[in-house]
Amino acid sequence: MIRYLKTVEEYERALQDAGRKLVVINFSSQKCGQCGIVAPQFENLCQHCDIHSTPTFIFYKAQKKVERFSAVDMLQVKRTIEKLL
Repeated sequence: MIRYLKTVEEYERALQDAGRKLVVINFSSQKCGQCGIVAPQFENLCQHCDIHSTPTFIFYKAQKKVERFSAVDMLQVKRTIEKLL
């Protein structure tokens, strides 16, 4: 399931709702008009999660951060998911 999170509250709720399931969060941005609408909330969420570059992937399991990297290597994403499942 893919969800788009814009606020810290949505982020924290997503982790709580997942329970012990693996959660992968991809922090990304686009240069578009719609992104400008959510930019203030997105900036706040990035600051809360200490994001300095995009894309950044953060993997949580049982609400604990277990892996984090900034890369565009989808093979690395796939291998990390397989390792953590």
